[in-house]
Amino acid sequence: MSLVGFCFIFLCGAFILVFSGSPFYSVFGVLIVALSHAGLMAYLGLPFFSLLVVIIYAGGMLVVFLFSTILSADRFPVFSLVYFSLVLPGVWFLVLPLVNSYFSLFWSNNITSSSINQNLASLYTNWSMVLYVVGIVLFMGLLGVLALSFENGIKSLRRL
Repeated sequence: MSLVGFCFIFLCGAFILVFSGSPFYSVFGVLIVALSHAGLMAYLGLPFFSLLVVIIYAGGMLVVFLFSTILSADRFPVFSLVYFSLVLPGVWFLVLPLVNSYFSLFWSNNITSSSINQNLASLYTNWSMVLYVVGIVLFMGLLGVLALSFENGIKSLRRL
């Protein structure tokens, strides 16, 4: 996948995040944005920063969105496909070929990508303790959100 492909996936996730009417679907947009950003950083040869984006940004934002969806009163989320049926095909057919030709002329010789297997090996060997610690911290945050939003009669947070 090229640089333009990662940027296009990033923009699609941003459209989902902005135009969704419910926090249930906004979580999906945040996840797409974080994964495309991490993929772009891994493509550019920065595997540690890619790991940080996935664990810290995506994990932290998913905990926040989980908290907001638990406390929201929206039982049936609504997702409007009108925006995507009008905006995304226009971007795909009109803008993407122009952007792709521009970036392929000027940046094709400047970007070097390293081996994907080498990057994955460094993530899970050199930075494994960082991965475990950040994962445990985010899991504790998730348990805290679930404990706060648990309905227990009169002391429920939804009654606020």
